[in-house]
Amino acid sequence: MKRELLDNGNIWQKSDGRWIGLVRYKDEFGVTQRKSFSSKKKKTLQAKMTDYVKNFNEQVADSDESRKPLKESMKNWLRVYKFPEVERTTYDRYECTAEHQIYPYIGNKPV
Repeated sequence: MKRELLDNGNIWQKSDGRWIGLVRYKDEFGVTQRKSFSSKKKKTLQAKMTDYVKNFNEQVADSDESRKPLKESMKNWLRVYKFPEVERTTYDRYECTAEHQIYPYIGNKPV
């Protein structure tokens, strides 16, 4: 499951004059989480929340394997799944083989 925003945030003012903001999202396990912000000025708070939402959306887009080229997905698979499983020399051989014999033929094809 991938992360997703549930809203772009809510802003309100507390009785002491501070501004509070709250953004809700679902994490990769489907559990609803929240990120809170505070500031003395409403504009500053809005800027913080806008930056957070923008960063969140960029991270979700970057983590989407279906948008990456096949070469990048294969490199990621090699790093994540094979590196911890085999000895260093074997991993280096796999990496070298992929770099010289597989990647030139697949180019930047989408997944």
